Formats: sequence, C-alpha cells, structure tokens
Amino acid sequence: MIQRSARTGNFTVLGNGIFTDNALSFEAMGLLAYLLSKPDNWSIHPRALSKTTEGSDQRRGMGKIYDLLNVLIDAGYLERRKLASGEVEYKLIRERAQ
Repeated sequence: MIQRSARTGNFTVLGNGIFTDNALSFEAMGLLAYLLSKPDNWSIHPRALSKTTEGSDQRRGMGKIYDLLNVLIDAGYLERRKLASGEVEYKLIRERAQ
C-alpha cells in the first residue's frame, strides 16, 4: 500500500508519462522529475547537478550527469544548443517526449 502525505505547499505535479517511458532508466526519470520541479526560468548546469549529489551515497560525477542529460535528449525531453560563445545551453524541458 502507498500512503501519501497531505500536500499543503512546496510540491510538484507531474504527468505519469515520464514514469512509464521505457526509454528512461529510474535514474533518468529521477533527474527529469528533479528538473521539472524547478521554476520555469531555472537554468540547467551539469556542474551544479553533480554538486547537488555531493554528500549522498549516490554521488554522480560529471560524466554520469552528461550521460543522463543525453538520455533525456535522446528521449525528447530536453534540447541542447551550442551558443555563439561556445557555451552549451540545455533548454525546453518537457513532461512529454517529442
């Protein structure tokens, strides 16, 4: 049985589609859910994502973060663009793959 807490504030509503997409691992689902919990104007920075895992039993280095971002790109949840400055920008998080 699943017991849920009352939602009184600071929660995220997500469509179940991201949790039934066979293209995503549990870890990729978790990263996508984490990203979708952020405000619309939040920027995705792989180094900051890696730093978020510091101190946990499941620390993820930059290589793993890039691997997970690539899974989300390949599944259509995220887009990556290279800017004129040479920097890489991740954009357009979606709840449904395109």
